[in-house]
Amino acid sequence: MNTYGTPRWQKAQPVGSAIAATASGVVDNLNKEDNYGRKKAGLAALSKGMEMGAAGAQFGPIGAGVGAVVGAAIGFFTQRKANREGDFAEFTDRSNQLQSDTMRSANQYASMQYGSSYVKHGGPLGVRTTSSKKVGGILKQLNSNTQQAEGNTHAQGGIYLDEYGAEIEDEETIYHSPEGPYVFSDFLQPNNKVTYAEQDSKLAKALGKLEKKPSDILTKTAMQMLEKQRMKNMKQQELHRKMYEEQLLNEQP
Repeated sequence: MNTYGTPRWQKAQPVGSAIAATASGVVDNLNKEDNYGRKKAGLAALSKGMEMGAAGAQFGPIGAGVGAVVGAAIGFFTQRKANREGDFAEFTDRSNQLQSDTMRSANQYASMQYGSSYVKHGGPLGVRTTSSKKVGGILKQLNSNTQQAEGNTHAQGGIYLDEYGAEIEDEETIYHSPEGPYVFSDFLQPNNKVTYAEQDSKLAKALGKLEKKPSDILTKTAMQMLEKQRMKNMKQQELHRKMYEEQLLNEQP
């Protein structure tokens, strides 16, 4: 302490704190986070140490030292935890991407093996496994025998259904008909206004509403009429699909 009553450290404290805060900011700017929140733990410790050291400087040199040590420890261990979480997040993303790519390749192979009806133009599905795994989207239940796809379009990679070894796309419907599961296409159009999938989605939703009503003769009759129309649409699309695919084959060089 000098003879005039004010400790030298106290006079220098505002300047020192400002320098430490500025240096902490510089270190933070140099230590940028990546897409998973990771950065160098050592620099994070240095930055936090300077920040808390500056804050502790108001209590004197000892306060600054304690603040710096505690801050460095907090910065290091907090960032190390964040880095581990970032590593796990990156691993998960890479695994999901690999899985998606693998499923996509499998679907392309399936489409070559079993024909284009498994890709874009709808058609019957054959159960190949008991797996319910889906990649690229989900299936939303419209009624007791119909599901609608929500997710990728074919252009985006499609929705791969492991159960059928097939790819469908957003908005297509799977009708579990008396003849087996059948996909209504969201590409082919029966009348140049709506697709077969749009047409079937409306009928399926109407059936879903009727299923919730009391089972009287009127309800049963209405449901039978809707199911009859869906079977008719299925046969129409199947004819349309085969004609379209035959046309594509004939156009090949």
